[in-house]
Amino acid sequence: MNPKIPDKNSVPRRARPSIYTVGYEGYTLGEFLDLLKRHGISVIMDVRNRPSSHKRGFSKTPLRTALAKQEIEYVHLPQLGIPRELRVRYREENDFRILKRYLKIPLEQNHHLLLKILKDFHDRNVCLLCFEKEASLCHRAVIADFLAEHDGYEIHHL
Repeated sequence: MNPKIPDKNSVPRRARPSIYTVGYEGYTLGEFLDLLKRHGISVIMDVRNRPSSHKRGFSKTPLRTALAKQEIEYVHLPQLGIPRELRVRYREENDFRILKRYLKIPLEQNHHLLLKILKDFHDRNVCLLCFEKEASLCHRAVIADFLAEHDGYEIHHL
């Protein structure tokens, strides 16, 4: 009896690596943590330039503490944040290309760091964090698109 040799189309392919993105705008801290848990997020990569917030619980230290209680790791990457002056200009001109042009150099310069962090957490769901609820209005989408284009990541916006 000869064992059946599977044809190449029946062999499962390795799934593409995934990256998640989320903005905390419109969420309470509790709602935000529930969202992360529902999606199995175990690492938050904060891409805000300055991780402070007027929203209770979303500045760096209280957020890191709240995430740790949920067994979610916190990593801050200020190198990929947008300086205040540029955020103001983007809002005034309502031109997303400003963010894309600005991020081109920091993404290229920090690509190795980003990949190292993602490699360290290769078996976990990593989520890019910023403020804006809509990813299409936030620089985290530019970062995620960069990872998709250069490294084959599949993007999931929460």
